Formats: sequence, structure tokens, C-alpha cells
Amino acid sequence: MAALKQLEKLSTQVSQVIQDVGQQLLAKDEQNVASLVVYGSALVSDFVPGRSNINLLLVLERLGFAELSGYAKVIAKFSKKKIVAPLFLTKEHIKSSLDVFPIEFLEIKDNHLVIYGEYVFEDIIIKSEDLRLQCEREIKSRLIRIRQAYMESGQKAADLKGLLEVSLTSILPIMRNVIRLKGKAPAIKKDAIITELSSEFGLAAAPFSRILELKTQKKVPRQDELEAILSDYLQQVQQLAKIVDQIQVG
Repeated sequence: MAALKQLEKLSTQVSQVIQDVGQQLLAKDEQNVASLVVYGSALVSDFVPGRSNINLLLVLERLGFAELSGYAKVIAKFSKKKIVAPLFLTKEHIKSSLDVFPIEFLEIKDNHLVIYGEYVFEDIIIKSEDLRLQCEREIKSRLIRIRQAYMESGQKAADLKGLLEVSLTSILPIMRNVIRLKGKAPAIKKDAIITELSSEFGLAAAPFSRILELKTQKKVPRQDELEAILSDYLQQVQQLAKIVDQIQVG
């Protein structure tokens, strides 16, 4: 079996987990694996061991239920080590979906490490109009979901804290790509993304930064404090939706 490559670029803790799970994934059917990729937070300095997820992507030559079933047993053994269910794709799926999921593919392209096989993301090309449309659709969908989730939180402070944290995590990739629409290469670290976005578009950074701080705190703030954060956060997300709607791309 081929050795995994570039693991020295990962932290020791992540490298050890990846080495184990990667070898077991390859052992299932190495000839079917075109590429094995680590992407996301495991590659950046604000990765928190034991809390941040480790994301993997397998690009396969064949991808049916039989392949999924075989890999599922491997992944189940590593769920406690923060290995989330990998993305399973084929090269054809990637090629035919660039217009549908431009944010997702650009996020992987910007922040990934090929540990086995081909470099499949280096040459992908995303159209600006496809990216702008998805940014608008996603940010407006997040607005709707935030309002729904607040109603579902039952006025519980712990639930509201979780709502804010999950919402910001889902919006950060959109924020990165709104910056990209202005022709700039966006940062990868979360605090830098917030700073860049607020500087470029005149948004208030404080609500986003405060939620980022919440993610590192075990103590749950008072309900009224969290609702004040939510109010400010909603205002800025609404403003961001208007900005994206008005961006002109060529």
C-alpha cells in the first residue's frame, strides 16, 4: 500500500489520526481511490484539538452503495476522534457541479492538503456569476434559519449560545467568498475574515467577533446578553445580504 504524503504539514495529533484512518480507507480498495484530501480547520492555526472537526474528502473512480457501505465501517470507528463523515465524490461529479457548489469547492481549493493520489482541485475554474448567486442564496437562507432557530430555542440561554455559534460557523465561508467577489484573496483564519469583511464593506465586526469568543467559553452568558448579541448579529447579516444582492460581477 502506498504511503500517505505531506503528513508533516499537520499537527502531531491530527497527523496520527489521519495516518490511521487514511491507511484503513485505502486498504478497502486502493485502486479505486483517485485522491485522499484533508481540508478545512485541521489545516489552520485556530484548530482546537478535541473540539474542531477533521474533514476528509475521497475522490473515487467508482462510487455506488457498495463502496459507501465498505467505508462506513471505517469511519464509524473514528467518530470519537472528531473525524466527521468524509465527502465522497468522483472527478466527474466535481467537474459537473462547479456551477452548483462554487463556495464549497473554492473553500476546499483554498485550504486543502492532498495526502494520497491526484491533485484534483488546482485547475478548477469557478464563474463569478455562479459564486455571487450562491453567496446571495446562502446568506438569505441563513437569515431565515437564524430566525427559525431562535423561535425553536425555547428562550434557553444554552440553546441560544449554540445557535449563534453554529450560525457563525456556517456563515464564515460565505463571508470569505463575498470578499473574493471583490477581487481579493480572502484570509483563512476566522478573526481575519471578520476584519477583512468589515473593512471592505463597512460592516460592524463586533457582533461576529463576540460570537467567535463565545465558542471558546464554556460559561453560558445571560439570556438578555445573548439576545443583544443576536440582535446586532442579525442586523449585520441583513446588511450583508443587501450588499451581496448589489454586487456586480463581470
